[in-house]
Amino acid sequence: MFQRVRMLIVAAVAVAAAMALAAPPASAAESPVYSGRGWKAYTAKGIYSISPDPYTIVFASEAGRDRLSPYLKKVAAQITDVTGVQVTVSSTIVPGPRSSCSDQPRHEIRFHYKHRPVEGSWASISYPCHAAANGSAWGGNVYMNSQYWTVDNWFSSNDTTNAAKQANGVLHELGHIMGLAHVNYDRDGDGRIEDGECVRNSAGRRPVMCAPSGGYLTAANSGRYTAEFDEPGLEQMARNYYLRQESR
Repeated sequence: MFQRVRMLIVAAVAVAAAMALAAPPASAAESPVYSGRGWKAYTAKGIYSISPDPYTIVFASEAGRDRLSPYLKKVAAQITDVTGVQVTVSSTIVPGPRSSCSDQPRHEIRFHYKHRPVEGSWASISYPCHAAANGSAWGGNVYMNSQYWTVDNWFSSNDTTNAAKQANGVLHELGHIMGLAHVNYDRDGDGRIEDGECVRNSAGRRPVMCAPSGGYLTAANSGRYTAEFDEPGLEQMARNYYLRQESR
């Protein structure tokens, strides 16, 4: 009897040891991740995560609110659904130029609607801020070039494509505020990182956070972050907030 019990104990210990060896280290599944296929954290701006606390979008003018609200309401709902973080589009007008990050209200994202906000360029631009204490997205300011809407066929003579690129431009700049960086890389191996050089899916679609903006170009899906590239990045950025707390 003693010998049988001893054999059972030895067998149980061996099984437990084998299971322990087969299991991945806990830390491997719980480390923050700052890049993936078609997305990258905006670590150059000090942003490593998205806070679980709510964010609110406001506007610098009524014209900007009227023009941009429909796009922002759609994507705010998507961000909330993907990350669990509440993003609300308000009707509040906060006039005036952008404030410095030291004066930026926490989790306020202000959209400006201005003719050529970047001198000598057709681009729009964002000014993201970060929380110094934990590296999460703090909020900031976005300047959208009003010419995207006031000049006919700014992006394309195809109405559907033009409308999609207008929407994706708004998403792109909001993505920077939420902590996503450009994802361009030397895709063709010529030693240069150029416009549009980003990962693509089998249909040729690029991430919204490609520069210039990628994303969906159909009426049904435009104005949404891509499911295969941008969404996983947003989801991971929200997870990073907790993972970074645990790793401290």
